[in-house]
Amino acid sequence: MTRKQKYRRVLLALAALFLILAVLLGYDAMRESLPDTMYVDENSESPFQPLTKHPLLTISEDTKEAEKTEFGETVVECSAAGIPLKKIRVIQEERPKVAVCGAPVGIYMETDGVMVIRTAEIRSSDGTVSRPSENILREGDYITKVNGQSIRSKQELIDAVKVSNGSPVCLSLLRDGETIEVQVTPQKSQDGTCRLGAWVRDNMQGIGTLTFVEPDGTFAALGHGISDVDTGKMLQLNGGELYLTQILSVIPGKAGVPGELQGVIHYEEKNRIGSVAENTIYGIHGVLDREKSSALPLTVTEIAYRQEIETGPATVRMCVDNTVEEYEAEITEIDLGSENTNKNFVLEITDQRLLRKTGGIVQGNSGSPVIQNGRLIGAITHVFVNHPEKGYGVFAENMLARN
Repeated sequence: MTRKQKYRRVLLALAALFLILAVLLGYDAMRESLPDTMYVDENSESPFQPLTKHPLLTISEDTKEAEKTEFGETVVECSAAGIPLKKIRVIQEERPKVAVCGAPVGIYMETDGVMVIRTAEIRSSDGTVSRPSENILREGDYITKVNGQSIRSKQELIDAVKVSNGSPVCLSLLRDGETIEVQVTPQKSQDGTCRLGAWVRDNMQGIGTLTFVEPDGTFAALGHGISDVDTGKMLQLNGGELYLTQILSVIPGKAGVPGELQGVIHYEEKNRIGSVAENTIYGIHGVLDREKSSALPLTVTEIAYRQEIETGPATVRMCVDNTVEEYEAEITEIDLGSENTNKNFVLEITDQRLLRKTGGIVQGNSGSPVIQNGRLIGAITHVFVNHPEKGYGVFAENMLARN
């Protein structure tokens, strides 16, 4: 065999390898683009039409129905060129209707225990420096008990450590979902007070957008979970309150610098409009006070399922000057298969009025409803820092209380 023939064989082998790799990657990409579960309108005649637009993709209903549930659940199998891709659970239901909002709200929530932000040094009266909690407490730990006594606030933690008078204390911690116990010996600071040597937090406050209210009074807001500003970890929260808020000014966003809604929250009972029950990756949920809901701009709207969303024109309901308005936008990307995430689609603000006011999406807009073809498709969750006119959105069906 000549050198030229060997060279040709090597090239053919490499070409075949790259072809196989491309097919495998394409197969995996197509599989990942499909959802694990689909909700469909019980009256829909062609619920799978968006999925069958791909020329290679076919969907056939399983000959055997899935275990019967109150939702009428079935299983369908998706194939590409005859090769099985994924089985999808299909749940038929009466299409949900919600009262879409778009108004800014003030949020106050308390942590479930006292959250450790970081450890710190303690300087005693004689100038000695110590770090009693270093390598014992970790960023993101939640201190729930001191010597068996439950604590819920920073002040309760401070008081419990004070009475130790420098003796070791047993701390019960919630760390990565597990309860553990550690021992720390507090040290006296310059003022003679015993301290653990840790920065902690017991609550959070902020402004976000109320997305919608369900018929039973359950509300959804933000579209993403509340994370700690220092650690970046999602907070484990133990309930809170929702308040009316007033926007005072807007700092427009620009490339590299996110904008912000600046407002004031008056923590008075007359401004309280609901209670917050949980903090999830799809936003916060709770119950709205029905008697005070009349103060909100609510419009009853049907939910659009993920497979019904299209690239193209849409609108967003936002409040940037204490009036909720609809502004033009464009859906540019959709990821039907994205699970356990609040980045399901990409949208771009195209309304020049809004771009002049805010530069696009700013902090405080999280939860702003996105509407297409007269239905709620989701809510804004994140802004692209270098392109403030663009951002991510979460599917409305992910934000429903059923999840």
